[in-house]
Amino acid sequence: MMIDLAFFLGQIAGLTIIVLIIIWIIKKIRNLSVQYKQLKSRRGTGKRK
Repeated sequence: MMIDLAFFLGQIAGLTIIVLIIIWIIKKIRNLSVQYKQLKSRRGTGKRK
């Protein structure tokens, strides 16, 4: 029983880590797209920092 429980907990931990990584990647992609849009709009209005 203990071995099964440890295996089960290990699977849950692995799944949560995978989900967290996916969420992190999605956030990174969103941030990059926002930065890209900002760069595009900046080019149109002229260079301002």
